[in-house]
Amino acid sequence: MKRLALALLCIGIAGSALAQGGPGMGPGMGFGWKHGPRGYWSGQEVPREKIESGAKALLEKATIGQRWTSPRGVEHIQIMLGNEIVGHLWESVDLKTVEIGASWSGRWGQHVQLEKDKKVVGMIWLPPQG
Repeated sequence: MKRLALALLCIGIAGSALAQGGPGMGPGMGFGWKHGPRGYWSGQEVPREKIESGAKALLEKATIGQRWTSPRGVEHIQIMLGNEIVGHLWESVDLKTVEIGASWSGRWGQHVQLEKDKKVVGMIWLPPQG
């Protein structure tokens, strides 16, 4: 019985390690995740200046869309560019006053955090940089 419990524990630990990108899983053995000066990132590395200029350009044209509250009481405010949702806010802030926070590359572009007074208040998605 003890051996079975130990075997199940080892399988559980190994299973979670593999699910998180353990040995032999994906490019670079971590599904492509790499560590950089501003945290982890995956995909193609995009220069910080390019991310900031793209995010600021998007925010200049963006408007506030519909608001809704989740069942857990979290406010969600759409960030719109025309009739397309390009992000969300979790607090009511002026888009012209937010700062660009951490970012990471994903399959469909760049995810960029929006900060106000060093607190993450939302996120926008930039199209893939090419």
